[in-house]
Amino acid sequence: RLAGEGVAVPKPLVRLGGEPLVVRLLDMLADLGCETLTCMVRGDFADVFTVLEGRGFGRPFSLRPCRTPSSLHTLASGLETIPDGPVFCTMVDTVMPPQDWRDVYRSTAAALAAGGDAVLVVTPFVDDESPVYVRRDSAGLVLGIADDPVEPPCVTGGAYGFSPAAAWVSRLAH
Repeated sequence: RLAGEGVAVPKPLVRLGGEPLVVRLLDMLADLGCETLTCMVRGDFADVFTVLEGRGFGRPFSLRPCRTPSSLHTLASGLETIPDGPVFCTMVDTVMPPQDWRDVYRSTAAALAAGGDAVLVVTPFVDDESPVYVRRDSAGLVLGIADDPVEPPCVTGGAYGFSPAAAWVSRLAH
């Protein structure tokens, strides 16, 4: 979609505040205290690999090629490559002010520590070529996630937390 709008670089390399989105995000995750970082990148995005290879984020970092049909599939593929949670993950185009990232990270960690299986940041704002839709009950608890639209509109906000009990998530897209 970005190419159709005249953007010449892959989404991870779009600059925000003078930095590529992917570098800005990985730096933020490192600052939040994530113990390890794993980044899933489309295999045909050679420029993204070039920017990230050999870059230090102050903790173990792995870069994995992938090619999936949707964000949900990328999430599932990524979760298959790391040990079972707790895990905090996000999509490259999830943009928030630093304080919001800290709040989301702390709230996610607290919910998982209190026994939650999964935490999804959700929004009614749908602006993605492959959104991950969320069906919730009247209390806001998640009933399911899918590639198909739901009413009222609700999609993931691009940040997720999973406990070890949520290993089933990696099988959702299969």
